[in-house]
Amino acid sequence: MRSTLAGFAAALAIGLTSGCTPTTAPTSTTPTVASATATPTPTPSRTYGPNQTAAMAAVTAYYNWINAASKDPKSRDFTLLNQLAEGEALTSTVAEINTLLQMQRHRVGDLVVAQMVPDAEQATQIGVSVCLDASTSVLVDAKGQVVQPADGLSRRAYTLKVRVTSGKWLVVEDRGGGTSC
Repeated sequence: MRSTLAGFAAALAIGLTSGCTPTTAPTSTTPTVASATATPTPTPSRTYGPNQTAAMAAVTAYYNWINAASKDPKSRDFTLLNQLAEGEALTSTVAEINTLLQMQRHRVGDLVVAQMVPDAEQATQIGVSVCLDASTSVLVDAKGQVVQPADGLSRRAYTLKVRVTSGKWLVVEDRGGGTSC
């Protein structure tokens, strides 16, 4: 229907701009029919419990910190990371950022959380599956050369554990990254 309307509009525009008088042609006797385009039913969005929501917010803040610190490893603020992570996640993230600094590398662009799915609502600990997309991000060495990942993956699957400590949700475990998602 759109192409018919577009064609009619184009023909009308040409006729009007060229100053031609329309020729007499038989008028269409096609009856107008109400549009029968189906309105898609929206997919219901998943509802998460308050602890799941808090756990996902903690994961988002954690990855936001990683994005900022990996862009400028010299200016990293580990005191802020201590408010977002503890245990294995804190230790491994500090090591990753320090390795970038030692190797004189930094990230250009952001790692993007393409998908995040929390485990069932729990009172003190929730697992969160994450698909991290690095397709718009690269590591760059001191000479400005892009450092390609050895495995060529741009999307990686991670499993994080988030635990409530003193009323605050913190990332305590960050595992994975070796498989695509």
